[in-house]
Amino acid sequence: MLLADGDLVPLPGRRLRAVWTPGHTPGHLCLHEETEDVLLTGDHVLPRISPNIGLQPHAAEPPLAAYLASLKRAAGYDSAEALPAHEYRFHGLADRARMLLAHHDRRCAEVLAVTDRLGSATVWQITQELSWSRGWGAVTGMMRRAALAETAAHLEYLSGTGQLAGTADGPGPLAGAADGPGPVRYLRAVSAPG
Repeated sequence: MLLADGDLVPLPGRRLRAVWTPGHTPGHLCLHEETEDVLLTGDHVLPRISPNIGLQPHAAEPPLAAYLASLKRAAGYDSAEALPAHEYRFHGLADRARMLLAHHDRRCAEVLAVTDRLGSATVWQITQELSWSRGWGAVTGMMRRAALAETAAHLEYLSGTGQLAGTADGPGPLAGAADGPGPVRYLRAVSAPG
């Protein structure tokens, strides 16, 4: 079944409305049970941890920009009890959304500070320099790939706001064909003289 934003799920005895919240995944949605005022948040808003927001192939819009807009939307359901896909149910969606927005503001500031310190750097180089709850050395396997994807999402977001610029390096395998451009390197965008 495909649901558009605002559609009611045909479920007898319930008023379950789709709330479009892309970001964690391109097609993510929450479900609001209107009678009980409960919001099934899925992976969009979790009570204690920040969901991974990483670059994904074929996404219609940059995932971090979509996620931040979706967080602001979820804050409007503050009266609802949140039922997330992980951890525990909670109240206070507006406060939690503000905390997650502030987390991403801090992460963007950290990405900019690392980029200022390193100069032109790849996603890998920037990711290694960021702070991680477990420390970079303990981030391994799938978690390391998730960390790289999350850093890439922040770099794409900051590039979209004009704060960073990405440039392709010489030949290399990370961009596709062996004779194609190499990995993208990011550096602080330079404003044109006014």
